[in-house]
Amino acid sequence: MTTKFAQLARRTSVVLLAGALVVAAGAPAGADVPEGTIDPAAVDPVQAVLLLVGVPLLLFAAITLLVVVPGIVKGERFTPGGHATEDQWFGGPRQGTAELAAPDGSRLRPEAQVGVGEFNGSERFQIEEAIRRAEQVSRFEFSLFVGRSGPDPRMFATQLHNSLVAPSRSILIMVDPASRVLEIVTGGEVRRHLSDQEVDLTALQMQSSFQAGDLVGGLRRGIQMLADHARAPQTLHAE
Repeated sequence: MTTKFAQLARRTSVVLLAGALVVAAGAPAGADVPEGTIDPAAVDPVQAVLLLVGVPLLLFAAITLLVVVPGIVKGERFTPGGHATEDQWFGGPRQGTAELAAPDGSRLRPEAQVGVGEFNGSERFQIEEAIRRAEQVSRFEFSLFVGRSGPDPRMFATQLHNSLVAPSRSILIMVDPASRVLEIVTGGEVRRHLSDQEVDLTALQMQSSFQAGDLVGGLRRGIQMLADHARAPQTLHAE
């Protein structure tokens, strides 16, 4: 949203500047001066330049300050793509990735990469609703992490899965859009109902949606497919 406002501010200042220059250039140089008007020859060129160039620049600066300053005051960070760099959990632990321990006992901190942006309220609701339905269907716990994966995505995804409350009954989906990485980790109890082939098929379907630019749709589709595959078959009891 901030990037769109900044682009609008730039475009507005350019339009104003171009319009002022066109008006100045379009005035006939040798035309007779009607009575009651100011003779152009009496206008100071320096003042004219300051008026035609300085006013649009001041307007641009004012709009830029109105757009950028509120975000800076709130502590928002800006990247070249206009995206935030916060990792996003759905159904995961409250602590961030910095709280996860690496195999050597140190804190696991992924390398800084391009921000992935944040989901808006509607998108978060769609994802959370997909997780809720998946857990009702499969009776397993689903967690989704969207963020930076670091140099070893599989190890990082495994660390995320191990940090869950019930890893053996959990399915973790980790997506790093910046690095185009997708990892799905399943617990021991889950693997009794969900095969590796079904996980691979789900990953292919999700990646297809991601490549089409539909991140939320791919996540929802993948969560639903995993839930359907992991659902225990109903047992028919004879009377």
